[in-house]
Amino acid sequence: QRFVSSILFAAAKVISTSAPFAENVDCNASFSSSLLKSTKRLYSILVRLILSYMSNPESLASSKETKCLLDYITSTFMPRISALLLALSKQTTTKDGKFIAESKIESHGKLSALLVFEKEKLDNA
Repeated sequence: QRFVSSILFAAAKVISTSAPFAENVDCNASFSSSLLKSTKRLYSILVRLILSYMSNPESLASSKETKCLLDYITSTFMPRISALLLALSKQTTTKDGKFIAESKIESHGKLSALLVFEKEKLDNA
């Protein structure tokens, strides 16, 4: 539990440090989307970590790493991710004039088409 807390703390620091600059990194919000996906993953692991303390709640009070992680998430991580979500919701179009959702679908469509093409090429070989 202490090891997982330390790893989550490091991941939270990387995400929260990158979050204020994410909207300026690219025009189609893919970096912001990646940060939000990483945040979702971090929260799912954090929930499992907290549930692991259910069998022995007293160990939560004695774990310095978990206390630091929870303090950091509430004081720094959550406000920065909230600001990123707000900035992303205001940025609705890319520089091409398309909506962000459309550009995401289009880029995923290109990747899917390439994968299907490569799979067919392997099947025919």
